[in-house]
Amino acid sequence: MWVDQIIRCIAVFCLMIASVCLFMVDDAGTDLCVYEYISPKMVTYFSELQSSSADDPAMIGASGFVGLLMFFPLLFSYHRGWYVGLLALYAFLQLFVVALLDTTSFSEIIYDSIVHCQQYWLLTYVVGEMMFILLSLIFICRES
Repeated sequence: MWVDQIIRCIAVFCLMIASVCLFMVDDAGTDLCVYEYISPKMVTYFSELQSSSADDPAMIGASGFVGLLMFFPLLFSYHRGWYVGLLALYAFLQLFVVALLDTTSFSEIIYDSIVHCQQYWLLTYVVGEMMFILLSLIFICRES
């Protein structure tokens, strides 16, 4: 029983670390980018874009806010049923925020920013989010 709760707590703390990393992207001094968005073999930084496409980094920050918003409810949900319900709410809110991106897909922004712009905060986000999902699945599927 207590092993399950430790797994759940570690998972939720991984979510917190991943969400904080999304906030750190704006504070790191480097910009998010997309490869081959405007012209071939060129990196386009979001600070160079005009219109609503320039607001995509703010949507990524909002995705981090959703994770921090769900931190305490997930941390204090001891029962699997409540945890699954809150996890579904978290997934819905994340999908809603990611759907507001105008430029390109969320995964392409993350990948291009890590590979071409050396945004290692996003790499930490990806690792933290994967640990959160993996440990959450272990908590949900593990028999007491």
